[in-house]
Amino acid sequence: MTLEWNEFIHIVSSFTEFLISFIARERNVRADLFAKGARLQNSIFSHVNSEIPG
Repeated sequence: MTLEWNEFIHIVSSFTEFLISFIARERNVRADLFAKGARLQNSIFSHVNSEIPG
């Protein structure tokens, strides 16, 4: 977890502003369905790529 946290802090520091806000499932049905589908597939996202897509 420490490696992920350090990478997160490094990436966030490159932005001038960073904000996380709570959005209820009822107000974001599409993302909720996507998350439920990923859980059903037992998807594990264990790699974070810090490169900016080109």
